[in-house]
Amino acid sequence: MKSTLLTLLVFGLIQTVSAQETKEIKHETAFYSGFLNIVPDNFSYPLFGFINIAKGNHQQLQFGFVNTTGGSAKGVNFGFVNTAVEEQRGVQFGFVNTAGSYKNGLQFGYVNVTKKLDGLQFGFVNYADTVKSGLPIGFISVVKNGGYRAFELSASETSPIQLAFKIGVKQFYTSLILGYHPDAEYKALSGAGFGFIKTLSDSWVINPEIISLNAIGTHYQHFESLHLLFGYKLGERTHAYFGPTVTLHYNDSTTDKTEPVFTLFNHSLADKWTVYGGVRFSLRWQYKS
Repeated sequence: MKSTLLTLLVFGLIQTVSAQETKEIKHETAFYSGFLNIVPDNFSYPLFGFINIAKGNHQQLQFGFVNTTGGSAKGVNFGFVNTAVEEQRGVQFGFVNTAGSYKNGLQFGYVNVTKKLDGLQFGFVNYADTVKSGLPIGFISVVKNGGYRAFELSASETSPIQLAFKIGVKQFYTSLILGYHPDAEYKALSGAGFGFIKTLSDSWVINPEIISLNAIGTHYQHFESLHLLFGYKLGERTHAYFGPTVTLHYNDSTTDKTEPVFTLFNHSLADKWTVYGGVRFSLRWQYKS
């Protein structure tokens, strides 16, 4: 009998201690110093500090140099580095923004990273596994599944031989470009551009592009071009493109007066400035993502 009572007493003591520990965990104390803030799950107030750490979910403003949420974040994260281990709904504004599993809303920074995007990424480098809805806009936007990546060989009045790599999504992609002009003093050109692709039918697409090129290795020469291209599907991943172009050319060289290879029109606007129109032809191979 005494043994049974002792056993019940010990069991009750263990249960009491366990309940107290659980209660302490649920009511974990927040450390809020204004410089380093560490708060528990579902902390109900904004975080203002140099380093803000929410151990679980947090649905308030975070304003600091480093903002880290161990669970899901909702609201505005404003800092140099913003990280949500799970999902983030709202705005991340910083140099590096990361939403682990899902991003709904805006990521604005130099580098933006998420697994699934449902909103807007605006930065120099953007990465997403998939884009549910929304758009990545940046110099380099990598979408692992369903993104647009293509190599292109083209010819135009400005650059008879031109290679380009295009990356992003069809709604907005950027191009890295190298060109060659055998008759010009500068010979080579480099630059970048951006555009989008709109499907017209099973075989046809329309593809506006804006391209900026600079001559390499000589006096400063700059070319700004608008291209309105139409693409025809040759194969599963191959298109032929053609369409009119308009180019604004600035030439600071006193010795290189190279004319475009061919033009539909060519007018001098002012000293060193000309505008001309032409045609571009290209063959584009799309990488399957």
